[in-house]
Amino acid sequence: MKTTYTVKLGLTGLTPTDLVKKGRNHVTMMTGSLLYTTPVPSLATITAACDRLDAANQAVLFNGGKLAYTERDEADKELRDLIKELAGYVQAVSKGDKPQVQDGAFDVVEPGEPIGELPPPQALGNRLTTMRGRVALDWAGCTVRACTRCT
Repeated sequence: MKTTYTVKLGLTGLTPTDLVKKGRNHVTMMTGSLLYTTPVPSLATITAACDRLDAANQAVLFNGGKLAYTERDEADKELRDLIKELAGYVQAVSKGDKPQVQDGAFDVVEPGEPIGELPPPQALGNRLTTMRGRVALDWAGCTVRACTRCT
């Protein structure tokens, strides 16, 4: 069975400068690509958004006024939205194929792996409830670090 990969945005924690670099990297990687012939949004739109954010970020570094910060934040949101839209396009065109996703300068979300069989619950106890036919169970958390269901 073929594994279908999902596009990883990679936008979390990026500064405006890093976001501009990321946007320009997508444009560079997708320019002239035979796979991504008509990207949505267009590469010119992403380039313009990168230029706008870069200029707004320079204004913040030079001036630091409230208007400059507002402009930078709006440009940042615009570029993030465009990259999210581009990620959707790449996901649709690549059909989840890892090398094709990476050709669009996106990373992929690796599929999760099973953690195996969990140990039996420790200190299992039960209590009667006021509802007919229902029992409440209590147990101590398991010692498997990867287990999030028992703790």
